[in-house]
Amino acid sequence: MTDDRRTHDQAAYATPVIASILGETQVISYNVPGVVGLRRSDRLERWRVPVKTSLSRHVTTPVILKDTVVVSSHQAGQIGIRVSHEGDRWTATNAWTSRESAINYSSPVAVGGFLYCVGPGRNVICVEITTGRLRWTKTGVFQTSADKAHGGFIVMGDRILILTDSGELVLFKASPEVYEELGRVQVCALNWCNPAYAAGVVYLRDGLRKDGQWKAVRILDGAR
Repeated sequence: MTDDRRTHDQAAYATPVIASILGETQVISYNVPGVVGLRRSDRLERWRVPVKTSLSRHVTTPVILKDTVVVSSHQAGQIGIRVSHEGDRWTATNAWTSRESAINYSSPVAVGGFLYCVGPGRNVICVEITTGRLRWTKTGVFQTSADKAHGGFIVMGDRILILTDSGELVLFKASPEVYEELGRVQVCALNWCNPAYAAGVVYLRDGLRKDGQWKAVRILDGAR
């Protein structure tokens, strides 16, 4: 979202999300000034929360659960925003902030009220969305340095598939209790890809920038 007739916010890197919040369909955008919620029907600004960082490098796609919106910055930490309204008056406040769960630039996924993402210590972490509580952390999944660690997450029912930046597909159980890995396989080389999945096939980009090549990897029936 580069320029809106109601807000005129400068775009960052995060992808806007359309979601229902308290019965209203809104566009949630994580821009340079912070997070803003716009009524989808006419783009009228409903609420906003500033997020101030030195470079305004806001990358993570917002995750919405009921009245809570979660975004993150490697400087500001992971932030849970609570949205409310009385009649036509909308407000939004910071419900929690967690620096131990700060995400750099890999977008998280949500399953059953819990967030799964890449933490600041090149670790996979599970965070309770309503409270910001860190449920567990797992190292040994990412091989690059902490400032460059990236994972592309795909929810597959009660499991989550990660394409790591070193080119492994890692499948683990979506559980807030403990990290339970179900398997891993090397499928490509260094990448910063957000893969796609359809009809049993994972589509990904092997490599960085101009040297990258597209690949299609078929997932066996037992892993779906």
